[in-house]
Amino acid sequence: MIEVRIHGRGGQGAVTTAELLAQAAFFGGKYVQAFPSFGVERSGSPVESYCRIDDKPIRLHQHIYNPDFLIVLDDSLFSVIDVCKGIKPPGGSADDSLYSDSNVCLQLSVAGAVLVASKKQASEFQQHVKG
Repeated sequence: MIEVRIHGRGGQGAVTTAELLAQAAFFGGKYVQAFPSFGVERSGSPVESYCRIDDKPIRLHQHIYNPDFLIVLDDSLFSVIDVCKGIKPPGGSADDSLYSDSNVCLQLSVAGAVLVASKKQASEFQQHVKG
């Protein structure tokens, strides 16, 4: 199972990102879950959303505490909350500009988003979503 945690600020599209990722995998024949986590915060407050992708039905129904991948839509969140908390090894907890483990992780910037993962995980994720 691939688990993705998405961090953003209210209104940036973290929930939509999880839903689109899940839809893409679903149309590729995978089983998926996508759901948000936010309270009564106002627009601009930190939010999380989650996506699970698997080849078999997903029976787990809880937040993702140990993600395989992180997508961070606003890099200012690195200084506000511990977005790398719980990432599964070999992902480590690295952002090239803020952490010392930069050789462990690969940062891919796409349209302002940051994917923090090991090179091996990034390759596996790409193959898993494509089917």
